[in-house]
Amino acid sequence: MELRLLDPELWYDEPTDLADWDSVVGPLAAQIESHFNQTCCQLARTLHTNGVIERSVGRTVPVIVHELEYYEAIARQTEAANPPGVADEFTAWVRGG
Repeated sequence: MELRLLDPELWYDEPTDLADWDSVVGPLAAQIESHFNQTCCQLARTLHTNGVIERSVGRTVPVIVHELEYYEAIARQTEAANPPGVADEFTAWVRGG
């Protein structure tokens, strides 16, 4: 599996005018975050596929995508980062089950 790197066009300087955040930087920051999340999930799947996680830990364990809070997007990203079923217990907990 090939890992894609971030697009070199996805960067910004902090705006001096806060009005620029909503109209310019906010959407660009969302693209950067999306690419970062996709890359992290891809890396985790590659580590699973290549057996690195199982060899390192001694068994298959889920890679949990973490933020300060857990919500649906985190559950979806965690599912994408792992083989089917590996993170079911965590994603069920996030979804309130």
